[in-house]
Amino acid sequence: MRSLNWLHIALIHLAIINMVTFLLYGIDKWKAKRDKWRVSEEALIWMADNLILLTYVGLTKIQGLY
Repeated sequence: MRSLNWLHIALIHLAIINMVTFLLYGIDKWKAKRDKWRVSEEALIWMADNLILLTYVGLTKIQGLY
């Protein structure tokens, strides 16, 4: 079995981030339709922005650049 290189790890990580963010937006939409407490806009933006930043930092550590 081949080991995963940093690009494969990055793609898997980004796919997971996108799925979690998409799920969070879906929960917010579902709650909005039912007039329930919604996910804060700050949390939605944090998911979209900061997790990608964390991915970048993690990849630079994997590559030994950081």
